[in-house]
Amino acid sequence: VVPLALNVSNVLAIPVVGTTSVNLTPVSIALSTALFGVAVFRYRMLDLTPIASRVVLTQMSDGVIVVDDRERIVDLNPSAEALVGDRDSVLGTDVSSRLEQYGDLERDGRMLLALRDEDEADGDRQFRLSRSPLTKDGEVFGWVVLAVDVTVLERQRRQLEQKNERLDAFARVVSHDLGNSLGVIDGYTT
Repeated sequence: VVPLALNVSNVLAIPVVGTTSVNLTPVSIALSTALFGVAVFRYRMLDLTPIASRVVLTQMSDGVIVVDDRERIVDLNPSAEALVGDRDSVLGTDVSSRLEQYGDLERDGRMLLALRDEDEADGDRQFRLSRSPLTKDGEVFGWVVLAVDVTVLERQRRQLEQKNERLDAFARVVSHDLGNSLGVIDGYTT
């Protein structure tokens, strides 16, 4: 942008503060090229790793929320928007204001969260939240909150519990009936 602006000012003969009739376009292009080289080679701006990381995060079905050391949301993927809201409105906000149960997550490290969802038949979606520190050289500079949708697993667990309760009730009835029948048989044999 800087070389373009300086070139436009030179072509249109707009004086730049502190210069007379010097064309600063070649100098700005050289400086921009050097800075771009630093970005590409030193910070690996065009390397596959940062590009792949961004693609993986946006494609994940699990929600990922990145929180800095002051408990502010600094990044999230589209799946996490169901939990905390639209990306543009939540970046830079306090995570506790968007995720009320975050205090419990800080203490325990893991928790199960139920959210109302009108699209679901049961009305609730279940998320298993876990919080992991982001460290470098032993210093914590943020956290990653992972939200895994376990709605189907929780529904299956509840169904299995109901089936087990019905089987226990059936076993008690059968045991009682067998006990009575065995008692009658025992009475006839003695």
